[in-house]
Amino acid sequence: MADVVQLQFTEATEDELWRHGLRLKDAIDVLDEGDYRTFSDHSRPPRRYMIGHSRGGRLLTLVIEPADDTGTCLLITGWPSNKAETTLYSRSGGSKDAGKPGETTH
Repeated sequence: MADVVQLQFTEATEDELWRHGLRLKDAIDVLDEGDYRTFSDHSRPPRRYMIGHSRGGRLLTLVIEPADDTGTCLLITGWPSNKAETTLYSRSGGSKDAGKPGETTH
């Protein structure tokens, strides 16, 4: 998958984020901050997890699905990262080769 360059969303996405205590701006911040990692969701391909910080410093987990080959992705939902997701993010260490197969870092 190409690097994520744009997130698309629907009104339903905004409602879903709100249910998890997030605003759309929080999710967009993860992309804008640039220090995110993506991980394959092997149970629901082609969905991926995108984990990174909002501008407020919160670590968030977003569920995305590639919309095309240019890096545009549909934002499905998101939530504040739990302990396991925080550990996964930390262990990926920022190296393109870190972590499990299927992971990318930025």
